[in-house]
Amino acid sequence: MINYNTGTIIVDTELNLIDVTEGYSGYVSKEHNSSFLDNIKQEDQHLVYEMVQKLADEEKTDICFRLCDQNGNYNWVTAI
Repeated sequence: MINYNTGTIIVDTELNLIDVTEGYSGYVSKEHNSSFLDNIKQEDQHLVYEMVQKLADEEKTDICFRLCDQNGNYNWVTAI
């Protein structure tokens, strides 16, 4: 789940979007609105995969990574 004034999303273990709030849909780049991973800065994508692995191992974790907004700017967000 991600929450940082950018809305909330839920993804599965393969990072497919399951559910999003309007805040997320209104925040991210329209051209990548259907793909969560496409909105994450490429250099940070490994962090999200590492988080998924930790969650699969039932470890509590959180991360910060850069998410692309509608203006094409990357801003730091937190996933918990």
